[in-house]
Amino acid sequence: MAPELDAREDLDRQIDAMRVIAKDLELLPSGYENDVTKLINLLRTGEITLTVSTLGLGMLASEYVIDKIEDHERAIEQTITSVFNKLNEFQTGVKTPITFIDKADDWRKIRNKITDAGSVAKTTNLRSEWEGVASERYFIVYGLQNEAFVSIAGLCEKIAVQLETLAKAILDLYKKLVTALLEFKNEIAGKMAGIWIKGPAAVLVLDDLVKSVGTMQTKIFNTFGECATMAQNNMIAGNTIAAEVATQSGLPFNKWPSIHVEATGVDSEGKPHKYDLDYADASVLDGDGSDWKARSTS
Repeated sequence: MAPELDAREDLDRQIDAMRVIAKDLELLPSGYENDVTKLINLLRTGEITLTVSTLGLGMLASEYVIDKIEDHERAIEQTITSVFNKLNEFQTGVKTPITFIDKADDWRKIRNKITDAGSVAKTTNLRSEWEGVASERYFIVYGLQNEAFVSIAGLCEKIAVQLETLAKAILDLYKKLVTALLEFKNEIAGKMAGIWIKGPAAVLVLDDLVKSVGTMQTKIFNTFGECATMAQNNMIAGNTIAAEVATQSGLPFNKWPSIHVEATGVDSEGKPHKYDLDYADASVLDGDGSDWKARSTS
């Protein structure tokens, strides 16, 4: 059994299949037009005889039969052109879900870096070694920053999962679309190959073919519609991600918690007020020994 493709490889394969099918559809009419022309010529020259048993009393005139054949051929070609044009239009931006997978990888790389940074930050938690007003301020802010490390790492993973989920949902639609396109192409190619051999009965074959490809066209266009709906869902998901990024636990006002304490602020009446904080920057050089000093071990 062949190994299962990952989502990125599978998307590439489906996109390549669409490209190949588009080329096949473009060339499809030229593959059977000689057979149709041969059939019409044989009918006109009388080399193929019309019979009542084959077509019924209403189809005895050769020109009537030829007109029906030409009408059916035009209808089939119009359907092919319609599907071909829609497929070409669809292929613009068809690789978008691959970028989702790449972005998911990028978000996981960010998550790993944040997790690593959080691990390093934990080594600075020397509460058992230091004490004082400034050191207490540091330990308080350290707790806030640690919450942010955990929260943002979780957010990165959540975004990565959402992007992968979207990509896989689109992949399922691509598979459905490729299957429908192949059925459409093969139905026409199979029924039109050697159509002249069927003689006058070709009218009945073409009549059935016009109906079947019309049904297939509807199925294909419905799948295109599902892809368009999925694109709208992608936008909604993007807005959801943006909202989650903007409201992260541990990030007051969506900013990284600062260890710095402003020495100037406002009092309860809104007037400027200078705080008596010698430890405003919470550094080891700040204030006297009571602000930041080695904890007594006695």
